[in-house]
Amino acid sequence: EWYLRGYYDSGAPLGKKGNAECEIDSISQSFAVFAERELFGKVSERSRRAMLSAYARLFDEERGVMKLLSPPFDAGEEKPGYIKGYLPGIRENGGQYTHAAVWAAMALMLSGEKEKGFAVLKAINPAVRSTEEGFLSRYKAEPYALAGDVYSNHDWMGRGGWSHYTGAAAWYRKAVVETVFGLKLSGEAFTLEPHLPREADGAELALYIRATRYKIRYFCGDTPGIVLDGKIIETDEEKMSTHVFRLDGGEHTVDLCVRG
Repeated sequence: EWYLRGYYDSGAPLGKKGNAECEIDSISQSFAVFAERELFGKVSERSRRAMLSAYARLFDEERGVMKLLSPPFDAGEEKPGYIKGYLPGIRENGGQYTHAAVWAAMALMLSGEKEKGFAVLKAINPAVRSTEEGFLSRYKAEPYALAGDVYSNHDWMGRGGWSHYTGAAAWYRKAVVETVFGLKLSGEAFTLEPHLPREADGAELALYIRATRYKIRYFCGDTPGIVLDGKIIETDEEKMSTHVFRLDGGEHTVDLCVRG
């Protein structure tokens, strides 16, 4: 149902079904998806199933926490390294390590699970959740900065750890721009392969690069297609992700409709 995380020096498996500690780890599931996309251009049913297992077992929908692994390390005899120095549910020891939470969201969307991936992205964004009743009193960190970790320990559930952690924020931006909006830059051009959930219908991306401006509007519907500067240029859904947009120094508008 999911991939192992690795092996201890003793040869015992880490991340194995039935383990009392670290039965499942999110990183190996996400990177299976990334590797398949890079090598083969698609994601296997096996890796999609692994991501669904990670979503079901690691994402606390009620509290909006995407845990790195579960159950956390505590009183067991295995020695996984320094992460066991943290209390259960703190940082890498079963808390939300936000880098990995973003990777999980990206991998879910790349696996075809757009709604689930988008749900994780919203849940781990404190700016989105700051209006929820009781969120700030639990989070106790700046709502305008993406914390590097969030606790899942029952005594400090939902509390933000390291804030202003730019690596996690950079990955979050990459997830939104390159996975949700699907922007892929290459030389003097770009392509668009969005993974847009219905909830994001009507979203816009403003692109300004190399003296070229594009206003890209995304829609979900039953009739996929690309309209460039008011002219229909592509209606074949399979070819939309390969259409090349040029960085020509001009100003353009793009309406892109994807199947919801």
